[in-house]
Amino acid sequence: MPPRILVEMERGNDRRIRWGLRAAGLGGLLAGLIVVNSSPALAMCHHFTVTAIPASVAEGGKVLITVSRDGNIAASSIHLSTVDETAKAATDYVAINQTVSFALGGAVQKQFTLSTIDDHVAEPSETLRLHLSNPAGCPVNTKYVVDPDVRVTIQDNDASPTPTATNATATATPTVRFPSPTPTPSVTPSPSVSQTAALSAPPTSSPSSSESDVAAGAPSNPGSGSVFTWVGAAFLILAAIGTFVLRRHRN
Repeated sequence: MPPRILVEMERGNDRRIRWGLRAAGLGGLLAGLIVVNSSPALAMCHHFTVTAIPASVAEGGKVLITVSRDGNIAASSIHLSTVDETAKAATDYVAINQTVSFALGGAVQKQFTLSTIDDHVAEPSETLRLHLSNPAGCPVNTKYVVDPDVRVTIQDNDASPTPTATNATATATPTVRFPSPTPTPSVTPSPSVSQTAALSAPPTSSPSSSESDVAAGAPSNPGSGSVFTWVGAAFLILAAIGTFVLRRHRN
């Protein structure tokens, strides 16, 4: 190949090399500009979130609260507080009100415990909110992003009250209660004067048959009565015999 052609080829290669170097330099410059301009968007220390587990808890239970940020390339902080809804602080739960700080290169999460109070009162479920506010730090990007509040429900664990009748026309059937019979005290009659005298007098024995015969005029000795009867009969017989003998003698 002629030397002139070789020289032209070398010159062409040099031009291509120079243009390649220029293009690479322009590309690096553009990339650097893009990185510099987009660096605030890549700053991970400005987005804050809060969660509650569980989001519904029975009275007397506890809730685990986690406050997070999106990175740790710089120090930043956020304020955490509880907000009353139907649930009231110091009555239904223990309030939280504090600033959560994150160090440069440190943790991206901080956890807390929310304690609820068992008030032993039958009532409906009650709610409160976890609120984030006042973000600070993260000087590479102060366009903070704060997530919305998180609601926590406190469920009642007491027996429901007995419902009362609200219908004015409804009438309850009265319960008839019969009084218990009062026992009648037994009265023991007091004895009269005559009964008292009769009770105090000595008992009178009934007269025997012999005494009754004596009172009626009968002989007191029953054996003597039978003797007199036989004697009388003997006299009558003798008298009859004597009369018969005399009559025979006269004849």
